[in-house]
Amino acid sequence: MPTTQRALRPSAGNETLGGVPEILYFDLQSRGRGQAVRLLLEDAQIAYDDTRYSFQEYPEWRETGLVELNRVKTVPVVKLNEKNLTQSYAILRYFAKILKSYDGKTPEEQYWVDALCDIVSDCKLQTRKKPLADSSTADEGHLPAEYMLAAQTIQNQRVHPYPPEYGSYFSSGFFLLKPSHEIFDYYVSLMSLPGRFESQIMDQNLLNYAHRRDGPMPWTEMTYTWTTTWPTEKEYEMGAASLHEKWWRDDMPDLSTKLRGMWLKERWEMEGFHRGREEA
Repeated sequence: MPTTQRALRPSAGNETLGGVPEILYFDLQSRGRGQAVRLLLEDAQIAYDDTRYSFQEYPEWRETGLVELNRVKTVPVVKLNEKNLTQSYAILRYFAKILKSYDGKTPEEQYWVDALCDIVSDCKLQTRKKPLADSSTADEGHLPAEYMLAAQTIQNQRVHPYPPEYGSYFSSGFFLLKPSHEIFDYYVSLMSLPGRFESQIMDQNLLNYAHRRDGPMPWTEMTYTWTTTWPTEKEYEMGAASLHEKWWRDDMPDLSTKLRGMWLKERWEMEGFHRGREEA
């Protein structure tokens, strides 16, 4: 049987939406980050009923219950005001318009929101592939029907070119992955084979072996402006969206004091916000 739990308390946002929405989706063992619609409602502090179906009960419900809510039989479905809302991006844009938030206050801001969303969507489509045949994986688990992994070539020292040079080894600090039970089982099969990959940096080397350039599921280089490793002020000034570093460490003299100060400021603001919310 599916489980239903009320998340958060009704707020002014619920009044704006006209009620408490119910989200019907998979049980991904997460509250917000597992699914974009939940994340928006969590951020907007809007109460919702969270109905989850296990992967075991989903196939039967898909044919007997979901088909009555959505003829194309896809999730999530959001029930609100006697309407059944479908398609994640459409739901997000619909809520953003009603809440008059998240989608920009001017036509130009709305354009940039849509443009950034489409960049992510395009990246997902461009990097989704079917595995290549490879006899060297005969002793490993079954390859998934399709996969997606995009990342950036890792930089090994503070002084490095940016845009980075094209290489064969990527950082697991920032990557785009399509999760599935199939690919999880494949990763687990690799872990059961001693010496199949260097385990010193466990997750990173596992992923680099599974998605090696000459293997059945080669990884794709993402646009360099998404991130950088061993960052400096140069990458920040050139528009890098994220700077991958251990900013909390004070024993790394080559860290930029300017960038570290920016990180500390954001951290303190974030912690203060959440502590204030918890104590309110």
